[in-house]
Amino acid sequence: MPFDFNSLPEVDSGRFWKLTNVGDSLNGTLVAVKWVLNKGMAGAPDRMVYRYYVQQDSGEVLMCNATALDRKLEFTEVGQYVSIVFNGKARSKTGIMYNDFKVKSAPGAVNEEWLKKNVDRKTQLDARLRSVKDEDDDEESMPTEEAFKDNAPKKDPLAEFNADLDKTSSPAEKQRRIIDLAILKLGAKTPAEAQVKAVMQTGMPFTDEYFDRIITALEAK
Repeated sequence: MPFDFNSLPEVDSGRFWKLTNVGDSLNGTLVAVKWVLNKGMAGAPDRMVYRYYVQQDSGEVLMCNATALDRKLEFTEVGQYVSIVFNGKARSKTGIMYNDFKVKSAPGAVNEEWLKKNVDRKTQLDARLRSVKDEDDDEESMPTEEAFKDNAPKKDPLAEFNADLDKTSSPAEKQRRIIDLAILKLGAKTPAEAQVKAVMQTGMPFTDEYFDRIITALEAK
């Protein structure tokens, strides 16, 4: 009997959490973290950011992204309960205004029901491009496709970077390349840390006109 596709519920693409008043909070389960291209506003350049998806008790999923959240949610895994409170505007040491947040989360505070429905092979989903290792040690189980991939010859990570060098043209692509290089070669763990390390390593400002020089300097390291 063919599957009745009309029985499927419509997928909601989600909406952004609207920051209105200081003290506004977003409470729920962290259900996804994605590395996406964020469109710049008011003439600002496009850039790659981490976007966080929080499912509230009502089932609605709200999205949010901010540099301040990258630092505070760095070790929060998908499936954990989170509480994000908007603290209002703050000023960085360099004089730049940014949205500040207070974040509460703990490794043991997890949504067990959500995890059972959404996480396979007894592992937490890794949300920040860190490698995921299958923890199922059942010797009688059949080898998975992932196992074959893990045993395959390792490729030089820089080979892909070098192959795509001529294709890197837009500021957003160059920024992504710098962040990837900083993570690979400088040990950065988040986009925000990658930008700082790239600037400290090269001594150049993190602006569009210097992106090509920063990439060259990091490639040569």
